[in-house]
Amino acid sequence: MKHLVSIDDLTISDIDEICKIADVRSHQSSSCMANKSVVFLFFENSTRTHYSFSLAAKKLHAITETINTNTLSINKGESLTDTMLVFNNLKVNVVIIRSQINYLPYTLVTQSVDFSVINAGDGINEHPSQALIDFYTIRNNLSHKLKKILICGDILHSRVAHSNIKIFDKYNIDYATVSPPTLYKPLNKMHYSSVETALSSEYFDIIMIMRPQQERIKAGYISSYQEYTKYYGLNEQSLAKSKNPNIAIMHPGPVIRDLDISNTVLDNQMNYLLILKQSSNGLIIRQAILEFLSR
Repeated sequence: MKHLVSIDDLTISDIDEICKIADVRSHQSSSCMANKSVVFLFFENSTRTHYSFSLAAKKLHAITETINTNTLSINKGESLTDTMLVFNNLKVNVVIIRSQINYLPYTLVTQSVDFSVINAGDGINEHPSQALIDFYTIRNNLSHKLKKILICGDILHSRVAHSNIKIFDKYNIDYATVSPPTLYKPLNKMHYSSVETALSSEYFDIIMIMRPQQERIKAGYISSYQEYTKYYGLNEQSLAKSKNPNIAIMHPGPVIRDLDISNTVLDNQMNYLLILKQSSNGLIIRQAILEFLSR
């Protein structure tokens, strides 16, 4: 049984194959999941991940069911293990799970179940499907000239950053980081004290913004959000200092305007374009993931 709980589950050839499937799904439909069932188990809020996976499954002709987690018998004391056994007995084919608990999808994989498990984000650990979307967007738009990526923001709590870094390491893509000292994760890479310092010091092809995970950040990690956006957000002043005047801007969403990225920068359509491509690529990459796992 194939699962996707971490980028570690994938080889380079696996990632390349998922990207190839996405290329085909961008213009050609498939019914490869006809009569197969996909269950969504989201213990955290989601717009892009939930609905793009749902649309992806439906485009592949799957039967989809979103579980209201407030109605589960877990709330009566049933273990998640026993809940998963119920899904298994109902012959579910795929369970897509998002949780605030680190490594929760791993516990499902270790059980004797016949369905595939897809991690749609677990705590501050990983978000593999979003990283595949980001890599696909880079591959299709910038790979021919890619030199270096700048990852900015809450790197400590960003599961998207953690999964992206694993892909970059697999493909030997160079990157540097910018974050507050309290939100930094040691990576043995160049680390800058502000976005402006980084952009004025090196040539970067891409700046990848990660929002501050306000739902996870403990009191005292950030002195003020006004200070955060000044040094670690992207605005027109810092962008003007970039050694690459055509630097591509990426953000996995949701964007917190005037915190992660200023309104002025976002409202420039050329800057916003790659972020929108990340969103639209979410549908075809998630179709590709489902198709890859169902083979």
